[in-house]
Amino acid sequence: MATSVLLSKVSIAREFNRLGYNAFIGLYSIRRNAVYPSPLEDVAKMLQYIITNHESLNVSIDRYSICGFSAGGHLAASFCVKGIGYDQYSLARPDMLMLAYPHTSFLFDKNSKTSKNFLGKDFKKQSVREAFSVERHIDKDFPKTFLWQCKKDKVVSIKNSISLAESLKRNGCRYEYI
Repeated sequence: MATSVLLSKVSIAREFNRLGYNAFIGLYSIRRNAVYPSPLEDVAKMLQYIITNHESLNVSIDRYSICGFSAGGHLAASFCVKGIGYDQYSLARPDMLMLAYPHTSFLFDKNSKTSKNFLGKDFKKQSVREAFSVERHIDKDFPKTFLWQCKKDKVVSIKNSISLAESLKRNGCRYEYI
C-alpha cells in the first residue's frame, strides 16, 4: 500500500485512509518561522520518522506521494524539486505529487504572505524568487502530478497552476490538471 504525506487537511487524510492508503498529516513551520529551509526540513523530518518507524507503523516505504494545499502546495512541490527538496535530505523522490490551489510561484504576486514568509528578507530579489518558483525547476524526472484549482480563487492566483501545468507539459512529465 502506498504512503501519502499530507501537509494539511484532516478530512482529506481520513478519506485517503478510508480508501486504503496510509496517510499522515504533517505539521510544518509557518508564518515568520517558515523561512527556507525550515519548512523543507520539517517535511524531511516527517518522512525520516515514517521511514525509521515503518515497521511499527505497518506502512510501505517503497513509494510515497506528497500532497499540499495553498502554501502547503508550494512546500509539497518544492520538496519534489531536485536541488532544494528530497535529494538535499538523502530521501527518495516522491512517486506522486497532489496539489490543490497551490502557491507554486513567486513571480506573480510579489507581495504575498507566502513570498514574505518563505523567502524572508530577500523576498524582493528576482533571483531568489526564480530560485524558488517551482515551474522554473521542472525536469523530465519530476513526479507524476495531479493539480487542481478554481478559476476564481481569490487567495491564490490561477497563474500558479497554469504556469506549473505548462512547465510539466513542456518537460514531458505525467500530470493531470483540472
